[in-house]
Amino acid sequence: MGFAIAFGILVAAFAMATFCTPPITALIGHAAWWPGHADEAREDDDIALEPVREPV
Repeated sequence: MGFAIAFGILVAAFAMATFCTPPITALIGHAAWWPGHADEAREDDDIALEPVREPV
């Protein structure tokens, strides 16, 4: 019985880490990194929106 419960907890932990954490982190955005000053806007956040310039 103990092995079955431990195995279930282990599988649930891996399933949560694999399938739930990335989408939740993507939805929360920069605030997911709470200790990293989530309330401040970063200057490089808009870089991804700029068109890529080809070298001349």
